[in-house]
Amino acid sequence: MKNSQAKKAQAVAEYVLILSVVLVALIASAFIAKSRGAFNTAFDTAAGKITGNR
Repeated sequence: MKNSQAKKAQAVAEYVLILSVVLVALIASAFIAKSRGAFNTAFDTAAGKITGNR
């Protein structure tokens, strides 16, 4: 019983790990696909919202 639960937990952990790696890769590719200017504009807007400048 304990063995099957351990295998299930390991399978879930591997699935979550793969899912997170895919998610990070998608986000990274999206940032790379966009021009640096667009990214900098978005970053400036986010920074402005955080600091309250815009």
